[in-house]
This record gives sequence, C-alpha cells and structure tokens, in this order.
Amino acid sequence: MIGSFRSSQGHRAAMGAWFAIVGHCFLASPNQGCRSEDVTQLVISVDTDFARPGELDQLVVTVLGPSGASNMTTEFLAASDSFPRTLSIVPADRTLGPVEITVTGQLEGNKVIEKVSRVTLVAGKSLLLRMFLVKSCLDVQCDETCDERGCVAIGVDSLDPWTGQAPTLSPEGDPCLHDDECDNGIFCDGEETCIQGRCSPGATVTCDDGVSCTVDVCDESAGACSFTPDDGLCTAGQAPRCDPVSDCQYASCNTENCFDRPELCETAKCEGTLCVRTKSYNPATQFCCAGNVATLGCDDSNPCTNDVCGSSGCEHTVNSNPCDDGDACTAQDVCFNGTCSGSPIGCFDGNECTTDSCDSATGCVFSNRTGSCTGSNACLTGDMCSNGVCVEGNQALDCNDGNSCTNDSCNTSSGCVNAARANGSSCNDNNPCTLGDMCQSGSCVASSNVLCPSMCVCNTSTGMCVSTTGGTCTQM
Repeated sequence: MIGSFRSSQGHRAAMGAWFAIVGHCFLASPNQGCRSEDVTQLVISVDTDFARPGELDQLVVTVLGPSGASNMTTEFLAASDSFPRTLSIVPADRTLGPVEITVTGQLEGNKVIEKVSRVTLVAGKSLLLRMFLVKSCLDVQCDETCDERGCVAIGVDSLDPWTGQAPTLSPEGDPCLHDDECDNGIFCDGEETCIQGRCSPGATVTCDDGVSCTVDVCDESAGACSFTPDDGLCTAGQAPRCDPVSDCQYASCNTENCFDRPELCETAKCEGTLCVRTKSYNPATQFCCAGNVATLGCDDSNPCTNDVCGSSGCEHTVNSNPCDDGDACTAQDVCFNGTCSGSPIGCFDGNECTTDSCDSATGCVFSNRTGSCTGSNACLTGDMCSNGVCVEGNQALDCNDGNSCTNDSCNTSSGCVNAARANGSSCNDNNPCTLGDMCQSGSCVASSNVLCPSMCVCNTSTGMCVSTTGGTCTQM
C-alpha cells in the first residue's frame, strides 16, 4: 500500500499517499516533503492554460495505489490559487507501484478536462511528473488520455529528477516536454527548443560563404548549405571563371577586376594572372554584415534579442520570449527589456530541523541544522534537532501555575491545561489576614478579613493583630 495522507486542512483521508499543502509544495511529511536527496517520492506538477476561476474553479487529484480502489486518495485544490501547483507522493512502506494519477479540472462541480498518468516510484529517487491540462484536449476524442501533445497512452515516456522547480506552460508555441519533441523536421528554419513547456522556434539558417560568385542557398533535402559557382556572376573581365574559394578569376589580373571590396570585408591583390582575395574574418564563425565583421547570424548570445543583419550592420531588437536565465532558483523566466529573468521559487520543506535555501546551480537546498525544535509531545521539553529530525526531549513540562484554584495537567497535543476548580472549593490566598478563602471562577477569593480592636491592624506576615501605638492588642 502507499499509506495515508494528510492535507493542510488537517483531515485524514482514506488509504493513499501522504500530502501536506505548503507553499509551492505539497509536502510528503514533516521530514521528507519535496526533498530531492535519497527520498523515494513522486512530485506531481500541475499547470493549465484554462482561465481561473472563470473556466476552472477546482482541481481534483486522485491517486490510485497498487492495492486498487481500496487504496485510493482524493485531494481537492482551489483552481484560483497560483500555478503551477505541486504535490508529493511518498510511500509509507516498500511497495512502489504502479500508481495511477488522475487530475480533473472542474467548474461548479462538473468535469471540464482530465489527464491520467501511470508510473512506478523508484526507490531512493525523487522524480517529477508533469501534468498539463490544456484547452486543445476539449475537442479531442482519445482512446486513453489527452495532454499537451494530443492523444497519448496512459503512462509516461520518462521522468526527470525533481530539482525543486516546477515546469510551466508558456502562452505561445506547441506544448512540449523535451527539445526533441519540438523538431519540425525542417533543417533550414533552425533548431527548435522546448522552453517552459512550449516549443520555441530556432534562428533561420543563414548560408553565406563570402564568395560573390556563388549562389548560396539552404538545401533542405541535404540538410546543409550549398554554394554553387556561377561564372555569369563574374563580369569584370575576359574569360570569367568562378572559383568557389578565390572568387571571380579572369584571363588576366588587373586593378579593374582585382580590387578591395570593403562592403565584403575583403582585400585583393594580383599574383600573376590570379587575383588573391583575403577576408578579414573567419568564415567558420564570422561573416561580413554591411562591411562590418560580425559573428554568424549577428548572434549576440542574448536570447532576449532578435538578431538580424541590417543595412548599416547587425541589429538587435529586444523581445519578450520565454527564456532560461540559468538560475535554478527562478521559474517562469521571460525576457524583459533585453534581460532574461524569472520569479523566485519557494524553497520550504516544512521541516523546522532544516535550513531552507536555494542554490542557483542546483535549486532548493535543505540542510540539516542543530538546536531546539518543537516535537510532537507538547508535555516534554528539551526537544532538539538531530540529522534533520526533531528528537523529543525527556524533561516533563512544568504546568504548575501557582494557582490553588486550578487543576494543572498536560495535554500531549496542546501542552499545559490549567482548568478552574469548582466554585466554593477551599483554597488559600496566602494572606493570613483573610478568612474563608474559596475558589471563584478560577481565583481564590476571601470571605472575610481578620478583625482587630481599635488602634490595631492585622500583620500580613503573621495574621496577628498588632498595635499601631505601641500598646497591646487582643485577638478578636
């Protein structure tokens, strides 16, 4: 079996998987939730392109464990909350699968969209299952299930390790999980990539060998650039010949047909009948743009600019494309004013015995700490963190409130309980100058005071009458 689960609302559901909703993660347990090191868990990440709450107002996540319907768990999530949502399944014993997960989007209690996956947990691995609910599935009839890729078999192709960052659906481009799913099979339009769950187009292949007499084209059938010599493009002398390396050559070499061409970033000189042309750039990595040497495609290595060769040189126009800022501590990265940046992810495992932080290279880091903590037994003190777990102390909590009109006890869940004794119970207000002390609403109240003769008062230390003039007092 998978175990039982608990949500942040505090209820316990039928046999299923441990859940506790905290921030970006539904934590598996106080000591394990969404941690990636040596934890057997499946982190389910849910995102959707439906409007919320207008088109969806609730998500229902159903987990069917290896034991069948008797081991089923259902969790209800408000669809108005921020997305993506993540939850974690952690087995309570060594039974690891298979587990079937169904995510249903509802509106006013009616099913709108549904996605089903089946996966087996891997011992010692923290894996990520993406569950995208997309509008494109509304008009599709599938034998098994539908997701951002269309009709697919119930199951998953592969699972990535959970790194603490939930994947999101971008608003544009075909849905995807990996780069290879975005390949449209066309070489000449560049290499497509998968960014934030959507396919992003590549840069169009530019074919330019820097030779003026070759016809430069992208050959789709060959999957490469082709450069075809054309003698007809050489018009500066007799017996023209296009050389694919040294450009136009003629029967004789002179300044009329062999001269510098700054617009092509090229110098030339005659060596006998041969015109030797020298380019001022490396054609393997550079090209000539409007007389200026530039990197191929005018690439400035900034994904947030559209790079083109204009009439005066390379031009870089900012865009608003999805991107990757290379920071594992951010999500939903997007270009703005030429810079790629994302929103900080929440690293919180709900375990007070870890220090939660984020490493820009690896993502969330949960480091064990030492020091005091709060254990499950509120009647014990001296709880201390050890190896990421809160260990109960062995010192009983002192619940004596010093009030004789309360019965003092301890509740293991809430701590000290100081319940008022019945009204009229005898007590001692610790004032010897009062008589008939009785409990009233949890307080000790005197019925009367000690009476002393005239010129005498009661000594609050002894309860005896003493003279205020130095004489002798008789106790009444």
